[in-house]
Amino acid sequence: MADSTRHPAWWAIALTALPLVTCTGTDPDVAPPFAVYTPSPDSDVPQAEINGALTLTDGCLTVSGYPLSLPDDAVWDPEARSLLVDGNVYATGNIVTWGGAYSSTDRAGDLPPGCPSGELAQAYTFN
Repeated sequence: MADSTRHPAWWAIALTALPLVTCTGTDPDVAPPFAVYTPSPDSDVPQAEINGALTLTDGCLTVSGYPLSLPDDAVWDPEARSLLVDGNVYATGNIVTWGGAYSSTDRAGDLPPGCPSGELAQAYTFN
């Protein structure tokens, strides 16, 4: 009779075949393709609608051509070309409608080099 506490051999093989993935799903040495901000729970945030296709061009993540500024807990997965933010996954090509504000790219010190200058879309709420 087989020991019911042992796992079948295929189970051990399946576990060893799984790739090792960091909790962020991205290389921490690679800068994300968007500017990053630290949300302040005390601030009143203006709400404009940021709407359009999520696009990656020249190393810059944009919505409707506007470079993005996202909260510091947003995670970029370069292999899947997707973004994890506020518990939701958005892939490039998805149409998004987020709450946020538009401001000058001069205010985004960590904007990736491939991003156009001018206006920036800073997203605050995600759905």
